[in-house]
Amino acid sequence: VAAAFGLSVPEEMLHIEALHLADDAPFILEDRWVSLGTCPEIVDVDLSVQSANEWLVMHKPYDRMDLRFYAVNANGEMAARLNVSEGAALFTIERITWLETQPITFAKLHYFSGYQMTSRL
Repeated sequence: VAAAFGLSVPEEMLHIEALHLADDAPFILEDRWVSLGTCPEIVDVDLSVQSANEWLVMHKPYDRMDLRFYAVNANGEMAARLNVSEGAALFTIERITWLETQPITFAKLHYFSGYQMTSRL
């Protein structure tokens, strides 16, 4: 995470793991790191009421983003949390957001097997 943020010295961060549901079924497994140097006030947010992403969008809008799309095979923990077979293919989005030169968040979002993303212009 420090390398992705381009940090040369350690920085305190908040690590968040969240399971997002759709129709009461696992949908997204989120693994997120938030820079407390850029977003110190997030430690006072009740993340069981408001998701980290929702809070960040409302309070720390980014002006730059790095985005990667890829697939991973679910390891044992991922499989159990998303209720899929171990080794199942998971669509993954990795996103780093920035406010000028300051990193805001690094998130990996693993989607339930079979998820598809469609884009139209």
